[in-house]
Amino acid sequence: MSFKPDNPEFYNKDQIILNSGRLLLNAKEDAILLFAKEAISFSSTDSVHINCDTKPGFIVNAPEIHLGLAVNGVKEEPIVKGDTLKLALNNLLDGLTQLLSGMSKPHGDTTPYTFVGDALSLQTQISSIKQTISDSLSTQNYTI
Repeated sequence: MSFKPDNPEFYNKDQIILNSGRLLLNAKEDAILLFAKEAISFSSTDSVHINCDTKPGFIVNAPEIHLGLAVNGVKEEPIVKGDTLKLALNNLLDGLTQLLSGMSKPHGDTTPYTFVGDALSLQTQISSIKQTISDSLSTQNYTI
């Protein structure tokens, strides 16, 4: 369950309201630190930008991270661990490749020709799939 703060007009304790055409906070030498007991909320009718010029970049440290809100019965799904999935799929494809290698060579009259052709075709598809798996990994977004 997430905390939802009261609207400022209904909040009945001490509060500071800054209202202007534009606000600028600038720390010339160190950092800007924001702390809250319950929540910090950023909201915009257009977009929210967070920019970092150097590594380690943008870091989010939390027990769980949810991207987007589940609405209209849409179920949240976990993010795939790219390297873990890549390893599992490549192991599966390597096993199939090894099996097909033996199946793609005719063994006298016991191996039908169409079976050999199908095995060779699948070996070509596996090479393409392995490249697609590698290409599907993000080069900038990571999870643990």
